[in-house]
Amino acid sequence: MPLSITEYDRRERRAKCALSFQEVLAFASTAMEVTGFPARLKSESQIASYMDWNDGDNTGAIFEPDSFIPVRALRTTFTSEEVGLARTVADAVARLTKERTGREMRPIGTLLAVFGLFRIIQAMKAAWSLPQISVFEIGPGTGYLGPLLALTGDRYAATAYSQAFYLWQNRLLSTVAGEEFWDWAEMGPPSTGPRIQHLPWWDYVKLRDRAEPRADIFVANCNLGEMNPYALKYTTQIARRLVGDSPIGYFLYVSIGNPLHASAESIEQEILRRRFRRIYGKLFNCFSARTVIGVNDSNLDKDIPLFGNGPTTDAQGLLRAIGVDRFSLPFDIDFLSFLGFENHFVDHPAFKSLIGTK
Repeated sequence: MPLSITEYDRRERRAKCALSFQEVLAFASTAMEVTGFPARLKSESQIASYMDWNDGDNTGAIFEPDSFIPVRALRTTFTSEEVGLARTVADAVARLTKERTGREMRPIGTLLAVFGLFRIIQAMKAAWSLPQISVFEIGPGTGYLGPLLALTGDRYAATAYSQAFYLWQNRLLSTVAGEEFWDWAEMGPPSTGPRIQHLPWWDYVKLRDRAEPRADIFVANCNLGEMNPYALKYTTQIARRLVGDSPIGYFLYVSIGNPLHASAESIEQEILRRRFRRIYGKLFNCFSARTVIGVNDSNLDKDIPLFGNGPTTDAQGLLRAIGVDRFSLPFDIDFLSFLGFENHFVDHPAFKSLIGTK
C-alpha cells in the first residue's frame, strides 16, 4: 500500500511539534503558496494532476529537430536506449493514472526535459569510470530523474517540501523501483542503505544529525531561487556534507527556477561560501567540493553527450514510441491549448501529427 494522504499529514503534524519555528518556516512551501500553486491534495484522485505540466511560452522548441534548449540543457535528439527508459517510466505513469482516475495518461514536457540532467549525470558517471553513481535531489517536482536513475542501476535519494508532489513521487518511485524503494515517511530512516530512498522535509532538516545518505552529486534544479533564505542556507550546507566524502562531490543545477527569494548571483555566492568551487557554467551550473579535480571532464562545457549509442529519433518519435496519443494526454494539455501560449508545442505540426489533429 502506498503512503496515504492521511498518514503523511499525521506524521507531518507530529514532526512539526519537535521542530523549531525557524525549521518549519524554512521548509514551508511558501513559494508555491505565493504563486497560487496547489501544494496540497485531499483526495487520491487529485494526484494524477502532478504527473506532468506543460505550461509556458516557447515550449515548441522541444519539437525542433536536434536543437539545444538552454533552460533545460537538453538536445532534442534521443537514442534508442533513452526511448526504452522513457517507455518504462511512461508505462508506470499510465498504470498509476489509470488506477486513480480511470484514464491512462502519459507524461510529455517534464519527462522530456529531465533528460538534460540525466545525460549530465550519466556523462559524469562515465568520466569517473563508475559502475554506479549516487545522487541526492531536492525538489524533484514530477520526479522523473529518480526513476531514470533507478532503471540505470544507480543510487538515488530525494526530498520534497510539497505534500502533493511528495505523494506523487512516492507512488512513482515505488512503482519503478519496487522492493529497492524505501520511503522514510512510511518506514522511518533505514538501518542500511536502500538503493532508492525518499525523505520527507522533516527528515531532510534533521540530516545534519545523521551520517547517511551520502551522495556523489547533489541536484537542486529549478528551485534554488524559490527557497526560503534559511532553506537555501541549509541546503548548501547539507549538500557540502552529503557530497564531502565523494571523490566527485558535485552540486548541480541547470536553472534556479523562479528568483522569488534569491538571484542567480546570490545563490552562487551562498554555494561558494560553503567551500564549493565552480567547474561548469556554460551549459549548466556545477560546483565541486574537491580542492583538486581528479578527472578531466571539462568537455561537458562544450557538449552534453546523449546516453547510449543506439539509433536516434526526435521528440515526436520518442513520444510516439512511449505511447502518447490524444487519448493519453496529461490533464493540462486541453486547457493550455485553449489559452494560446506563444510558440507552445500544442500548436506545433509535429505534436498535432502525433495526436492526430490538424
